[in-house]
Amino acid sequence: MDLPAHKFLEARGIPHRRLEFPATTEKGAANVAQALGFAEAQAVKTLIFETAAGERALIMLGGDKNAISGRLKRALGSRNIRLANPQTVLAVTGYEIGSIPPFHWQPEGFRSIVDECLMREAELGVGAGVWGQEIMIAPENLVAVCKGEVFDLSGNGADYNYQGIAVTREHKTVTPGECMKIETSVPDDVFLEAQRLAKRLNISDGELFRQAVVAFVRTGTAPEPQKTDPVREKLDSVYSEQPSEVDEALLRMQFASLPKEAW
Repeated sequence: MDLPAHKFLEARGIPHRRLEFPATTEKGAANVAQALGFAEAQAVKTLIFETAAGERALIMLGGDKNAISGRLKRALGSRNIRLANPQTVLAVTGYEIGSIPPFHWQPEGFRSIVDECLMREAELGVGAGVWGQEIMIAPENLVAVCKGEVFDLSGNGADYNYQGIAVTREHKTVTPGECMKIETSVPDDVFLEAQRLAKRLNISDGELFRQAVVAFVRTGTAPEPQKTDPVREKLDSVYSEQPSEVDEALLRMQFASLPKEAW
């Protein structure tokens, strides 16, 4: 059976394997893993979440994992998120819940987020778009083909290396030269402003925060908050277009009006 997901991978030369399981298998990642003989952690759950701002994103987790609410909210940049209903999922992906392929249907800019626990597996099982059809693919190829972002959503991160980047060193002493992943909270307005700045600078959100922390640690001083005065900004805008020189005739009149005093 040639499905759009298969053709998408083959057109791009992405290595993968096609597997089949009985269509009578009960829905669920754990059941697919059992039917095909691989670990539940390798079975990828594909979920569609939406934010209060109307943004939708594909979330990928291992079959044995659940996302921690706070981490998922940070990844999506919103405190108000919800799981999309079946009608929305079908409208967004073109597929019904149960066998949504994690690639080929996303429009440009659609976010696909991968739990970093999946990166520790040698191979992952993802839906092919039809129940009973499964695609086995390496995690790094999955991230590449769906233009995914890797986040620790389930809180089960462990030491591993992804594309030369050390990801997470929880509860350990870190020696110079190593990388450590940390978590922090910032107000929503600050986070959104940081996202806009990162986009203007063409760097990731994480890289922006990393550079900010490095600059703060090296200088030892906090940046001065920038206060804006809308009235002053308007006046500056108006007067910046006016000549600053004093009219010569007016200057003479002012000079003539000075009282003459003996020195």
